[in-house]
Amino acid sequence: MKKLIFGIFLSLALCGSASAESHTTTGVIEHVENNGITLVIKHEDFPDFMGAMTMPFDLLDSALSDGLKTGDRVKFTIQKTDSGYPIVKISKIGGS
Repeated sequence: MKKLIFGIFLSLALCGSASAESHTTTGVIEHVENNGITLVIKHEDFPDFMGAMTMPFDLLDSALSDGLKTGDRVKFTIQKTDSGYPIVKISKIGGS
């Protein structure tokens, strides 16, 4: 019985860690700060998470900002970590 209970708890723990909370939206880069580590983005709603606003986002990896500049329209994904919601994926969209 103890093995069964342990197995259930282990399965639940592994399932929870496999799908981190993430949210995707679009926006326009207003500023690139901290040598490309932080982007200030005027973003649309993150459905069921956050309304539209302008705010800074840190990047999980500074290489994500390579080729991005003020005025670029982007699609990006933030993901919950122990330190907040950094951008984990970002790409230019449209003709910017």
